Formats: sequence, structure tokens, C-alpha cells
Amino acid sequence: MTYYSHEFCKITGRVIDENMSVLDTQGRPITGLYAVGLDAGSFMGNVYSVTTVTAGFAICSGYMAGESIMEFLKNR
Repeated sequence: MTYYSHEFCKITGRVIDENMSVLDTQGRPITGLYAVGLDAGSFMGNVYSVTTVTAGFAICSGYMAGESIMEFLKNR
């Protein structure tokens, strides 16, 4: 069986931190702005390939962002 890796798209994506917060050009989190899945391009560099890894990351990063958002809202 031969497996061929496929690129879904080339992206620059948003640079994120461990809380899925989008970072500004100085590397500081932008308050209240989160990115997950395909929009969190920094996870896989500038290529988002079609694999179960990317689907798993979309699900997990969405969950992680949800937790971060709830924490953000509790502390307002």
C-alpha cells in the first residue's frame, strides 16, 4: 500500500500560544481573540495536510480554546 501525503492548503495561519490565543507581532496574546484548527496555522508550520492529525487538532484545539474562553469570561 502506498500512502501519499496531501496538502490541504498552504497557509500563514495565526500564531497562537498554548491557550489558543492569537499573538500579535510582538508575541503577546490579543485579548479575547482565539484561533483553532485551520486558522491556528502555527501548529503545523505553513502547510495544513489532510490527515487524522489535522482533524484531531481541530477538535482538541476547539476544546482548549473553549476552556480558555470560559476562564477569560470568569475573570472579567
